Amino acid sequence: MEFNQKKRSELEKKYTWNLEGIFPNHDALDQALEKVTTEIQQISKWEGHIMDSADTLLRFFQETDQLIIEARKIGVYISNRFNENNGDPTYQTYYAKLQAMFTELSSSLSFVNPELLQHEKSDFQRFIEEKPELQIFEKRLNDILKYKPHTLSAEEEKIISTLSPLFDTGSRAFSMLTVADMKFPDVEVEGKLVPLTHGNFVPLMEKAPRKDRKSIFETFYQAFDQHKNTLATTLDATVKSNAIQAKLKNFSSARHQALFQNAIPLDVYDSLIETVHHYLPELHDYMDVRKKVLGLEDLHLFDIYAPLVEDVDMTFSFEEARDMILDAMKPLGNDYVNVLRHGFDNRWCDVFETEGKRTGAYSSGSYGTDPFILLNYHGTLDNVFTVAHEMGHSMHTYHSNKYQPYCYSRYSIFVAEVASTLNESLLTYYLLDQWKDEKRRKYVLNHFLETIRGTLFRQTQFAEFERDIYAQYEKGGALTADFLSEQYHQLNGQYYGPTMTNDDSIRFEWARIPHFYYNFYVYQYATGISCALSFAKRILEGGEKERELYLGYLKSGSSLDPIDVLKRAGVDISTPQPVEDAIELFKKFKEEFKSYM
Repeated sequence: MEFNQKKRSELEKKYTWNLEGIFPNHDALDQALEKVTTEIQQISKWEGHIMDSADTLLRFFQETDQLIIEARKIGVYISNRFNENNGDPTYQTYYAKLQAMFTELSSSLSFVNPELLQHEKSDFQRFIEEKPELQIFEKRLNDILKYKPHTLSAEEEKIISTLSPLFDTGSRAFSMLTVADMKFPDVEVEGKLVPLTHGNFVPLMEKAPRKDRKSIFETFYQAFDQHKNTLATTLDATVKSNAIQAKLKNFSSARHQALFQNAIPLDVYDSLIETVHHYLPELHDYMDVRKKVLGLEDLHLFDIYAPLVEDVDMTFSFEEARDMILDAMKPLGNDYVNVLRHGFDNRWCDVFETEGKRTGAYSSGSYGTDPFILLNYHGTLDNVFTVAHEMGHSMHTYHSNKYQPYCYSRYSIFVAEVASTLNESLLTYYLLDQWKDEKRRKYVLNHFLETIRGTLFRQTQFAEFERDIYAQYEKGGALTADFLSEQYHQLNGQYYGPTMTNDDSIRFEWARIPHFYYNFYVYQYATGISCALSFAKRILEGGEKERELYLGYLKSGSSLDPIDVLKRAGVDISTPQPVEDAIELFKKFKEEFKSYM
């Protein structure tokens, strides 16, 4: 589908998000910024007095929560306006003010946990009995108490908070090198020279003739090979930063600290890797399918993005995408569909690509605002799935905000990808039910097989690599470019199996993955899709009970630990079952795809 990039002024209002519902103009924004900044400066009045009485504790929680709510509203507004056009100097200035505001807020509140941790659970319980309104904060207080062995003195915590801008130096250096400074040579595609960039690498690997793909692939990774020592240093700096912070806070490892926040046992991480290892033959078989469909004697990693179903001419207007998604979500009940329709009708989405707009897609929102979705919609089926995915996040945000008090309204990343991928799963089932044409069915099957490959298998591979490199550092080993490259190359060969030629260039893929700077983040993509597919199976095979259990998960926020939120809804990620359910679905879709070969 051809798409001409537009100016925002050319868009119909219905295709833009309703941010004016937060602040109608700059005057209102400036007043809110001034008010919040003033109130942040007054936080110090609480220092040393939070636990003076039950009434004082209640007022502290109520006042600071309201302050944070207002700060986050400002954050949603400014960050989204900034992402409408990253080159707009007005919002570049506002964005700098926003970052400064949140740095000051974090520093001003750094005394809170150390001060509360000077007390025992019995002190909190006594206050709750004196002031029943404090009951709502009991889990919050218990969550703070669990950090007692990992919290330093108020002065030490303030020092760490002040130093926090230095902790992501490795990540920022990686970003500046790979996004701003690294240049790729032009590559030849069908006899013409084409600029090679981060953004067009995957599209070129999807669309370029095979005779050109090898050259594009090798050219791309040669650039990372040329900078491998610098990139090893940036990753090493991030690993050291996380490991040192963990040690300072009395955690056994950086992974322990990363998972501790959401009360995720290390066994869940290790079980994911172990279960996926058991089912790697299914991925190997899928690589064999890919080899046969593409008619290749040797399957290489530069063939991984080539479509297995070509010449399927499908484009959808945004209204058509909306209607497909609304129909696909009917198994979740009328209430869910009505809220979803409300979101489409009331401008939750900023739909089309415009000059200077941030690439990709995301869902954002805060307590007291609508959820908002940034899209760059071009009308492809992939774009339709992206809308369904981001609407899943927004529906999660909507329900958590509606049914939880502010202190429990923000759900963890561990459960966030469940709601989004569940929507993609239901859309897949819906399209397979509606479309009988073989080529369209193959296209949808291939799309979802690739989703599972990329999200379950690939992200588990990333998670295993991350676990291994931290283990290397924590036992005193060096994270050299040679070590990282060899470790990654071996792991890649293990995951993709004997059908795939484990090209030498792929050993440098670790150097381009930003997620390795996110501190044990990626495993949650794999657990998330596993839980989502397990939920989809239960909802479609079950009835009202299964639907209501799922809706209960959406409404739970952080009122329970993430594993318990999922378990109460019927999916227990502490067992291998959700991962096994997801891989069984992968196998089922793969077998149907093979039936068309």
